[in-house]
Amino acid sequence: MTNELNTIDTAYGAARSNLVSYSMGFFLSLILTLIPYELVREHSIGGGVLVYTIIAFALLQLAVQLIFFLHLNTRSNAKWNLIALAFTAIMVTFLVVGTLWIMQNLSENAMSPLRLNNMMDLNHGD
Repeated sequence: MTNELNTIDTAYGAARSNLVSYSMGFFLSLILTLIPYELVREHSIGGGVLVYTIIAFALLQLAVQLIFFLHLNTRSNAKWNLIALAFTAIMVTFLVVGTLWIMQNLSENAMSPLRLNNMMDLNHGD
């Protein structure tokens, strides 16, 4: 059985993980999520610095996800590293573009309080 697993690891370049590795990845991800959350909630940093700090934590989060959950390391086969990175790039692009699209659509379709008051005044004037 061990020979078979070693052959699979060698052929596909996948690193084997255990519960400790997954737990460490989970806790690092949790910490890298909670720190920016607290920075925003407490208004500790202002303006543009906050945005760059959140982006830095997001990139660290991406690295943790790639290393601990997608098992990318220096032993992995280059082809599989490229496939995993391409998949990650596609998913991040979908998330960012989709989020921006939804937010822009909500902004266009949401009624401002002034517009809502004008609409109510028109209805009551009849």
